[in-house]
Amino acid sequence: FTVLRDHIDVVLLDSVLPGISGAEVFAKLRALSPDIPVVFCSGYGDEGVPAGVDVPVLPKPYDRDALIEVLE
Repeated sequence: FTVLRDHIDVVLLDSVLPGISGAEVFAKLRALSPDIPVVFCSGYGDEGVPAGVDVPVLPKPYDRDALIEVLE
């Protein structure tokens, strides 16, 4: 994963995933690379986003302009 970190600019992570929660994936990402930027996207507001985590949340549905804004 360390090698991949040089090629990953941001992780767009849904809060609800099949078989694993977005919070679990987020914890695994942070364990592997604490500085990787993460943006949660969710159709449920902040539900599914780990408490106390300071990352942007992009509400679904979103359009290209909203995605660009949160990435900037």
